[in-house]
Amino acid sequence: MTVKPNLYLENNLYSFYDDFVGFEDFTIKKSEQYTFIASRKYQWPGYVYNLEANPDNCDQLIEELEKKILSKEIPPFLIVDPTKVPATFEENVNQLDIKKIDFWPIIFMDLKTENLQFSNMSDYVVLKANNEKQFQEWYDIVIAVLFPKKSIPYGFFHNRMNDNRYSFYVGYFKNLPVTTAMVFTDNNVAGFYMIATKNDFRKRGFGTGIIIRTILDAKESGSSYMTAQSSRMAFPVYQQIGFQHVNTLDVYWMLGNDY
Repeated sequence: MTVKPNLYLENNLYSFYDDFVGFEDFTIKKSEQYTFIASRKYQWPGYVYNLEANPDNCDQLIEELEKKILSKEIPPFLIVDPTKVPATFEENVNQLDIKKIDFWPIIFMDLKTENLQFSNMSDYVVLKANNEKQFQEWYDIVIAVLFPKKSIPYGFFHNRMNDNRYSFYVGYFKNLPVTTAMVFTDNNVAGFYMIATKNDFRKRGFGTGIIIRTILDAKESGSSYMTAQSSRMAFPVYQQIGFQHVNTLDVYWMLGNDY
């Protein structure tokens, strides 16, 4: 059976989340209609995801989500594939103050057919973090750029420095760490995450350079596909590199609630 390109991202992302099982106080639970991951120590990741509903059971699902969010049994953030819920889903959850606050374009590249070249940039080099100093530099940029008001588990990622499914990248300009990326490989699919560039070094090609390096490494290691969830701002850059837009994930929040 052929897997649709948008499912490569979902499978990779959900496998990445599954890897948190057993780490400190992280909770991951699955039901027939959704999965959630959360931790009371960390604010990231904390989502209800992989929602599936049809017109017959969607109202019941929404009532259950509202009840469990208000009781703090599940996080108040939902990641929703609009193709897996009825067209009335957004309208119905809006009545409960669950509002769509963002959307993430799903991007995809077939590494078997794509031929990219990495052009060396003056005074810029991309390295895999393979020691404590480089990993700390990776983590510091990720926190400062992507999660300035949240917490992410240092230990979880640090413990995976020697896990061959994970690769942590740092881009250096004149020996200063300025960009980051992380690649998680599962079932021959490489998903890239944690793309971050320090504010003072944006729009200079450093982010594009580190992405292309991850693509080339993934292709060399034998991965067949590359995928990610893009931000709206970065989406045009990914298109220029050669990624295809195959779907979109909607992000909802029950206003005023935390976990």
